Amino acid sequence: MLEHLNPALTRPDRVVMLGASGFVGTAIVRRLMADGVSHIALTRKAVDLLAEGAAGRLKAILQPTDSLVMTSATVRCAHSSRGTALTSCRVSSPWSRLSSATTKQ
Repeated sequence: MLEHLNPALTRPDRVVMLGASGFVGTAIVRRLMADGVSHIALTRKAVDLLAEGAAGRLKAILQPTDSLVMTSATVRCAHSSRGTALTSCRVSSPWSRLSSATTKQ
């Protein structure tokens, strides 16, 4: 469940959109642009969450006041192998390492 901690709606300083080339990510980026919200649209080419060093690359991009939206995923389709589902689970691993690293500072 999403819990908003701000008492009133405020415009984010900057939104970092992870998974910006997907169906949902593309729609969110269009809305951010229409609303004039500063944003960075990241695709797998910019930060591949399954690649070595992904957490470090993402950490270098993020600023303390950023709002991070993650819609990146590998989805299973009818013709895919069981390995695709396992890849989806591994996508969250760099994020958990980044989250741990930034909260310990």
